[in-house]
Amino acid sequence: MSKSFDENKYFYFIRHGQTDWNAERRCMGQKDIALNEEGARQAREAAISLNNIAFNSICFSPLKRAADTAKIIAANKAVTLQEFEELKEQCYGIFEGMLTVDIKKMRTDKGDTYWPDDAEKDEEFNLRITTLIDKVMQLPAPALVVSHSGVYKALLNIMRTKHAPIDLENCVAVKFSHDKPSNEWKVDICE
Repeated sequence: MSKSFDENKYFYFIRHGQTDWNAERRCMGQKDIALNEEGARQAREAAISLNNIAFNSICFSPLKRAADTAKIIAANKAVTLQEFEELKEQCYGIFEGMLTVDIKKMRTDKGDTYWPDDAEKDEEFNLRITTLIDKVMQLPAPALVVSHSGVYKALLNIMRTKHAPIDLENCVAVKFSHDKPSNEWKVDICE
């Protein structure tokens, strides 16, 4: 992260609402899949549960599922919405559209380290997310990031968080904050 990174800042993160592919356990990656009815309901509930936080900005992935979640959360709020290409999910190449059980089988058959040639490499993805963190930290706090499961996991890795929920369900919000005494980033679920 750049020198401009200010550890006194913090931000919130929420994963987009459910899609039909989530319900079917399909890998989405950068496929532009819209929210289903349940996902829109989850986003409306998240908007209510986050009402007590006066976000100054909401930044979101341009993929429909995240963009629509952000717009539902921002409805009736005086907040700046900003779209960031960097917030797109990792590209999983030929895995996109496949059932997760079939991906696991393919990786077992070809070796656990198998990664499609047409997929975004982890190093490239992590660099994209690192660039994004610098942009988010320049926004007036508090900012809400609306994005994807892979982006969340990359943030956990890049920020070297400990004791954080590894898997984030649809429309569950967390707060990333720096703990000065331990010099570590914490991730707490918003209640």
